[in-house]
Amino acid sequence: MRTRKAVMVALFAGLVPLSVPAAPAEPTILFEKYTLPNGLEVILHEDHTVPTVYVEARYKVGSKDETPGKTGFAHLFEHVMFQGTKHVPEDKHFGFLQESGATGVNGSTNFDRTNYHETVPSNQVELALWLESERMGFLLERDSFKKTLDNQRDVVKNERRQRVENSPMGGVGRVRLEAVYPPDHPYYHEVIGSMDDLSAASEADIKSFFAQWYAPGNATLAIAGDFDKGTIKALVDKYFGPIPAGPKLTRLPVPPPVKIAGEKRIAMEAKVKLPTQSMTYVSVADLQPGDAELSVLASILAGGKTSRLYKRLVYEMKIAQSVSAGQSGSMIAGTFGISFSPLPGHTLAEIEKVVDEEVAKIRTMPVEQREIQRVKNQIEVGFFAGLEQVSARAARLLEYNYTTGDPGYLARDIARFRAVDAAGIQKWAQQILKKDARVVITVEPNPMAPIMGRLKVPPAQKAPPPRLAPGASKAMAVAPRTTPDADFRKEKPKPAGETAFKIPGIKRFKLKNGLSVLLAEDHDLPLVSFDLGIKTGGAANPKGMAGLADITANMLDEGTKTRPALQIAEDIAVLGASLSSGAGWDSSSLSVRTLTRNVDKALEIWADVLRNPAFDEKEFSRVRDNTLTGLIRRKDSPPAVAGLTLDRVLYGEDHPYGWPQNGTEETVKKLTVADCREFYESTYKPGNAILAVAGDITEADLKAKLEVLLKDWKPGKVAAVKLPKAAPQAKTKIFLVDKAGAPQSSIRVALVGIERKNPNYFPATVMNLILGGGFHRLGLSLREAKGWTYGVRSNFDMRRGPGPWAVSGEFVADKTAPSVEEILKEINAMRDADVGDDELRKAKDEIMKGFPARFATDNQIVQQYATMALHELPDNHLEQFVKKVDAITKADVRKMAKKYLLADKMAIVVVGDQKSNEEPLRKLGDVELRDLDGNPLKLAAKAAEASKPAAAN
Repeated sequence: MRTRKAVMVALFAGLVPLSVPAAPAEPTILFEKYTLPNGLEVILHEDHTVPTVYVEARYKVGSKDETPGKTGFAHLFEHVMFQGTKHVPEDKHFGFLQESGATGVNGSTNFDRTNYHETVPSNQVELALWLESERMGFLLERDSFKKTLDNQRDVVKNERRQRVENSPMGGVGRVRLEAVYPPDHPYYHEVIGSMDDLSAASEADIKSFFAQWYAPGNATLAIAGDFDKGTIKALVDKYFGPIPAGPKLTRLPVPPPVKIAGEKRIAMEAKVKLPTQSMTYVSVADLQPGDAELSVLASILAGGKTSRLYKRLVYEMKIAQSVSAGQSGSMIAGTFGISFSPLPGHTLAEIEKVVDEEVAKIRTMPVEQREIQRVKNQIEVGFFAGLEQVSARAARLLEYNYTTGDPGYLARDIARFRAVDAAGIQKWAQQILKKDARVVITVEPNPMAPIMGRLKVPPAQKAPPPRLAPGASKAMAVAPRTTPDADFRKEKPKPAGETAFKIPGIKRFKLKNGLSVLLAEDHDLPLVSFDLGIKTGGAANPKGMAGLADITANMLDEGTKTRPALQIAEDIAVLGASLSSGAGWDSSSLSVRTLTRNVDKALEIWADVLRNPAFDEKEFSRVRDNTLTGLIRRKDSPPAVAGLTLDRVLYGEDHPYGWPQNGTEETVKKLTVADCREFYESTYKPGNAILAVAGDITEADLKAKLEVLLKDWKPGKVAAVKLPKAAPQAKTKIFLVDKAGAPQSSIRVALVGIERKNPNYFPATVMNLILGGGFHRLGLSLREAKGWTYGVRSNFDMRRGPGPWAVSGEFVADKTAPSVEEILKEINAMRDADVGDDELRKAKDEIMKGFPARFATDNQIVQQYATMALHELPDNHLEQFVKKVDAITKADVRKMAKKYLLADKMAIVVVGDQKSNEEPLRKLGDVELRDLDGNPLKLAAKAAEASKPAAAN
């Protein structure tokens, strides 16, 4: 058992009973906040559970602080600030962190703020502080800044293509913002900005934006984890103290509350298979009056199977595949949204009628206390779950600090939800959810429209009015600031000695029926998680029955012999617990998470679902119809199409891996409830399962409960899954799927890899990391040097059988063939020469030094051991992990590349615009055309001939 000594909790102690509870004690995240003379706020939170430290720098600047014609700057800086400084060479920021063993290295931008974060081994915390202070104080002081700016501008454009232009209905977000907010509102434009503004941004514009916003006086630094407070304070003062505070900020004025006059109905069309609709209402800002009531209201309307809209639309009427609702509050405004998708054969109008009926009920009749209590219980669990990870605690402290000025706002946040009642919900529903004050956007299928969608009736083009703070200049000209240099900044800090780390142990036992139980016991938080893994998954799907394991798992909580499906959902929800089931290639799962005080009730429901699934015909029909609709929608996503096509071409028709794990329309239509029952009865046996438990329960208590609940779960033999051998490609071949007009191409370059227990696991992992992990060879070439993609990676999907090894990424359309060439070039380079000594050392350090971060929570710990059991790895696997990585040589890496990276036998899948890409791809090799389900099309020989220049007469 490990003790954090960083969180004091006793939360919502009496929420489950419907009577008024005694006032519970409040949870507290222990922290210290102080401010440097230059204005930098510092928040410290100690937690010595594992030898890691989380560092986050949060700047109080987001897209709301941009002006017309200069949008996307905050997000562009999110990228530029990773690229180097006066003392950090180009592309070394990521490199230094990777070799230190850092994990979770990233940044993000929203309307209101930009943040940067990483988790480092505790002896590398000075490195993180050096890097964060470097980009705050010395970002612009290098000759390569202009080149960096141009490169990252291309990367951001590719991110926009990937997230917006090549994403099904990706253009709806911009249309919604422009319909909800007036042109002079800070939230009128997308965070990512426009292509035109990104292209037009000058070096002077960008430098001025940096000088204005990215300074200590506009930033907060959070440090959380295993550190000595005195040492940390000295380091913070050393690295951040000399940086000038920055200019006095003149922010854009906060606009008056937004009002939508009348109902705005907007018709769009997109290259999608099925329609969707959304309703958006102007609501309230984050943490403001009404925010809590509207959040609870959203869950009552569409928060899971117990919600009003799910029960009517999905369960009873069976006209919708999905429905969701949410309150989204930002710093100065908020929106409340409802969205839904119909099942084939039903219309948006049918669903809208029901949605309006249910909203009207909320407005006119008080909701029931049991509905409110159910949601409060779920919120309680959410608060506790947010206290498990050190990084999540630090982020919560930062969010509260920025929004309210008080990092310790948690108790008051909880009090908001505790105070929610029926009268408050009705009041805010009447005030916000007005039919004559909303934006309704419908998106209908049109194969001639862009993937991202477009307006059916283009709007009149009007230039937005200027939006500037009083006294601010149009050019935002801000004089650059100069940070005093020092010798200690010129070299990367050395680690502070070695950090001792002992792999946490767990408790193990077996029940009388043979079920293996793994327990990571921890009493710091009143939460317990139970995750049952059945060691049979999609790999056991018989030929022609792809999706069987997945649907069988999904049917578990759709009714038992004594509980209907909705009763299961209600019983779980009222406890604030969560119950989920699913399947992967190697296993099927049934999980429950609950508060300690509700563990008996939650476990009883979980055991009933496990032992007594009804496999009702009516419920099966509904689940299958929803699954089929999801499979239809899958065709809208180029990356999803690329993945399923890759499996088809790599493994063929006779291998389970050759078909999508969740099935195809053809296979799912053929499945019956009897098939699911047979799969369940033949595989869900205690000897074929592992139960991983983490949290606030003792071994004796757990064993006693399980023996009673599972006493009738009888052991039995389970047939081993025998996978056929997948034949490699005879030669490298390209498989092209047409997505006409796609602005990007989804590219996969792949072959059959290895199984997880393969003795070459360690050297193959290191080899792959050097080639295509994070910011290594492929990323540095295709993203950082060429700017052709937002991201590219290679990965071994190691299952119990040999899964695929694949390079994957989304590439700008006119660089499709060159991107394939570059990928193959890098693959051949791995085969043709040894990696460098320094490159090998850094890759091994990245794995070895990042190893402790895999044990940060109890769930992570127990899942490490569950993975070992699932893949039948040796008992000393974790103890030997670092030693085996450390022993890998250059010769080992090259041996793996020559053995597994067969450059002349690759399957290359491209999902993109056939018209522009087919000819360039045919110059690289044979091309076979496939459809959106990965099925072969007749080779378009006539089309290829027709595309050749006509012979002269």
